[in-house]
Amino acid sequence: MSRRTRRHTVGHLARARAREYATLPHEPLTITFAMGSPFVSADGIIPLDSILAYAVYTDITRGDLQTWQTNNAIELINMPVPCTEILTADGKRYFSASWGIFDDSTSIGRWKKRWEEDFDNLVDFGGRKCEVDHKSGGMKAYDMPLVLRSAPEIIFYANGNHDEIRRLLKSHITHIGKKRSQGWGRITGIEVDKIEHDKSCWSARLPMRSVPVDGEAHSDLKVSHVGYRPPYWLPQNQALCYVP
Repeated sequence: MSRRTRRHTVGHLARARAREYATLPHEPLTITFAMGSPFVSADGIIPLDSILAYAVYTDITRGDLQTWQTNNAIELINMPVPCTEILTADGKRYFSASWGIFDDSTSIGRWKKRWEEDFDNLVDFGGRKCEVDHKSGGMKAYDMPLVLRSAPEIIFYANGNHDEIRRLLKSHITHIGKKRSQGWGRITGIEVDKIEHDKSCWSARLPMRSVPVDGEAHSDLKVSHVGYRPPYWLPQNQALCYVP
């Protein structure tokens, strides 16, 4: 299957899933991740809707994440999430899903990669006298700091479908944060529980996630130009928002 055909298929599957999600009942929920290892995050922001969007994408593509890694993000912009979607007066759409809440201690770790030059003689350069270039390209050496956050649990709030959120998370989410392939951000348990009051976007008049400013910003709330729906890094998904 070509990349273009795969993109079309992903978009078709996403639209079908969105129609399915539109028929599901929603209710206030709390989601708890029990953590088995520190997670890597420079800013400490862990949005539940991004985690769910990744889970939905994995679910409908059966784990084929190649399209996720392309520069064309149209499927991700429209990736459905089984949570209530809120529409602002100026057309911005965001989900009733909070950012992660946790008490953590931070430390700095490092990840390193460098070719050991003593092994150059083991590489077949096709008869040429060469050496492995560790200053650029695929074998470039790295020594990068990591912000490690240790927390026993991470709590999220959502207004969505209990059964589908639970299925997606338990089926597809085992780690969070960066450097998951190296074991960071391991999740040892996931609990999804029904609660009485919706705390997914606001609680005690304070934002629980990035909420687009609709009109003139309230001076007593913190605001920042950030993403408000996945993928958060996409410029058209960023605006002036109230933030926790």
